[in-house]
Amino acid sequence: MKRGTARAITAIILTLILTLNFATATEHEEQDTENTNSLNTNQDAVEGLINSYEWLYNTTTTKSLDVQERSTALMALLGQPTRELSGIVEELVKTEDPVQHCWPKGGCKTKDSALATLALYLAGQDVTQEVKWLKDAKISMGNKGEWWLVIKSSTDGTCSIKYGNRPAKPFELEGDKIKKARGEYYINLNEIDTNILRTVTPKIEADCSAIPSTIITLIFKPDANTFFIQKSEAVTNTELIVANACYGTGKSTSTCDYESTAFASWALLEMGEIGSTKEDMGTIIYMESQLKPGNLIHLSLLNRVLLKSSSVAPSFLEELAKQQKQDGSFNGDAYVTSLAILAMDGTEKTENVGRARDYLLRKAGKDGSWNRNIRNTAFALLALHGVDLGRAAIEEIEPVNIKREICGNNIDDDNDGVQDCGEEECKEEELCRTTEEKPEEEEQEGCTASADCESGQECKFGVCIQKEEETEETPADLPEDETPPKENGGSIWVWVLILITALLVLGAIFYFKFVKTGKVSLKDLFRKKKKQTFEDYRRVAEFRPVEQPRQTQPARQQTPPRIAPQRAVKSKEEEELERSLREAEKLIKGK
Repeated sequence: MKRGTARAITAIILTLILTLNFATATEHEEQDTENTNSLNTNQDAVEGLINSYEWLYNTTTTKSLDVQERSTALMALLGQPTRELSGIVEELVKTEDPVQHCWPKGGCKTKDSALATLALYLAGQDVTQEVKWLKDAKISMGNKGEWWLVIKSSTDGTCSIKYGNRPAKPFELEGDKIKKARGEYYINLNEIDTNILRTVTPKIEADCSAIPSTIITLIFKPDANTFFIQKSEAVTNTELIVANACYGTGKSTSTCDYESTAFASWALLEMGEIGSTKEDMGTIIYMESQLKPGNLIHLSLLNRVLLKSSSVAPSFLEELAKQQKQDGSFNGDAYVTSLAILAMDGTEKTENVGRARDYLLRKAGKDGSWNRNIRNTAFALLALHGVDLGRAAIEEIEPVNIKREICGNNIDDDNDGVQDCGEEECKEEELCRTTEEKPEEEEQEGCTASADCESGQECKFGVCIQKEEETEETPADLPEDETPPKENGGSIWVWVLILITALLVLGAIFYFKFVKTGKVSLKDLFRKKKKQTFEDYRRVAEFRPVEQPRQTQPARQQTPPRIAPQRAVKSKEEEELERSLREAEKLIKGK
């Protein structure tokens, strides 16, 4: 190899090495810049969350809230347990029904009780009685669909199905068919007992020990085209718990409610009070089968329950991810987006979760809240905190008034002799501003007559206010029951506009009817007429028609054919113009 060629090859290799090193360095610089930007973004987010926690704490401890607001606020604040939360815990306990151990007092609701129980549990309180109420509040789905027991075997034989204390019912298998079963290939649970589905999570025993090998499957069919497999086992003997449970809005209701079912199931799962299987929970089948398309709140709650029960369903998770908008939100709503994050965080949908969290951070207000709404702010903080809810041990204390005043409840909560708007922390509240921040003209009080007021003011309702200026339209010397005559200048302009409109309409009719059709020529109409000379007159006067020769016999006069007069066909424009003209004439004549 020649020396020049070797040098050229060496130069090329060095150039490549330098290029690669430069590209690597540039990539590292870009990565460092990206990491720095990410760090700055995270720092900004942390600062924003500090403001959010502060807003939520101040609002919760100074306002009168309902059970759901106070419960979710407590759950969110436990994610940053650096404040005194015992007062919030105590206020939540005060609203509990002391006999039934549910919320609110005197009218227990499932959703309220679920959130309050979960909040107190996360705050380290004893919720044994409250959990018992939740478990006992389950009801049956009733006849929302059909429950089938399918038994398959390679050989013929007999299986016995037993429910409760009733005698077992034998069903003979022959090939793929089940003798004496109305469905032929399956056993409807109503055939075992007509009241079986009225019971909450009934237990049935299937004994197929007389057949060497069987597959026993429990199926729920909400309609003709859908089915949900609750359990399928290759066994000869098994006990099946029919997961037909749901929750109503309250313990005394007999109709299932989706959100009540979802929140109660979620709370019990978070507290570890029920197992993760469908049989243990009893409500998964209802939630899966009764999900309405497009309801993102219900879809998010279902996925959260499936996530906490370690039984994530890819189909439901994928359906939720598809509903995310370009801006990262779900339905453009902070509450729905927060629920979606709680449903997806901890799954493979990390990219969706990141976009949703970015949306929440962008939508936080300057004060740290989301639309100054406690529920939205609390759930946003729960979603941004992470998949696991925070928990802290708060010591139980004797029932005492909380240390901070609650504005608007007419109670001296802090026992300092001053209540509500008299407290310094309540003066910024809207309900207090309406009484203290009055307009300037209302600040002067205590007058009994106009003589007590300053010049130009009068006394009305015990307050000095500015007198109304006298104008020409309302002279002061007119009696109260008389009003000055109104000027009719406005009506004159109306008539002028009507006349102008009428002239325009007449001009348009003339144009379309005579000028456009050629009957009248504007050039000839305004052309100066030429004077007629004597020669012109003489030529016209001398013109005579040629005389016809006389006939010996008068020709029979023929009657010309009668032609019916033709009605002139008007164009659409002419009809519209004539109609407009008639309407203008009516306006002018006052008709």
